[in-house]
Amino acid sequence: MDGGIGVGASHPHESAKVAAGASPAATPPAAPRAGGRRSAVVLAAAALIVALGALGVSALALARSDRTAAAGTAAATTPARRLPSGQAAATPPAAIPHASQAAEPTPTVSAGEINPSATFETVYQAQKLTIEGVCENNNTKVGNIDIDEPRVGADQARSELQYTNCSSPGYALGYAGPALLIARIGSATASPSDCADALRTAPIGLPIAPSQGLSLCIETDAAQAQSEGISQKLALLTVNSIASDGALAVTLTTWQVPA
Repeated sequence: MDGGIGVGASHPHESAKVAAGASPAATPPAAPRAGGRRSAVVLAAAALIVALGALGVSALALARSDRTAAAGTAAATTPARRLPSGQAAATPPAAIPHASQAAEPTPTVSAGEINPSATFETVYQAQKLTIEGVCENNNTKVGNIDIDEPRVGADQARSELQYTNCSSPGYALGYAGPALLIARIGSATASPSDCADALRTAPIGLPIAPSQGLSLCIETDAAQAQSEGISQKLALLTVNSIASDGALAVTLTTWQVPA
């Protein structure tokens, strides 16, 4: 038939749609990978931590700066202490030198005195003597003591000391010959320098009552020593004991006085 629609003919409206050029459906964008998202998050967090750290350091530096400025301002504004009118500022005391730095003064030695700084030669070392003693009225020499030799019972002319043990006035060490220089000293091991100092600073007179432990420094007479043709002596006499019968035990050390 002439007016029929042929098989396979297009519908006019559908042809119009195709003719209108309708595009096929657009392809959706691909979804981002999960690994990329995690890296971005990590980097963002690290940046945040660095920023916070820098902010903390800045705050700490600012706080220290403020404290320093405040301390300087306080020091600058503290008023100086004013002294009363007419009063001068005290001068600090001079430093006292240490004992080891201060030089000891050299003692002045007068004519006839023994120089403590001299070199002394030992003549007799720790001689043991026992003196029986003598009563002054019997004119015996058993109590005489020669310091130079040393010797007990020496002639009167050569003796320096005499020990008496009479009941009255009692036991005593006194002069037998020319006057000596005598000094009490507190050590049985005193050196010749110690004795020279003691004789210069604290001489005593005789007679003196002996007692156990008593130590005496003795300087013999220079003129008598010269007349006898011997050297002058410096001596240390220490009383060891006094027996019940009055016998006196002593130790005697002598040194030669330098010319």
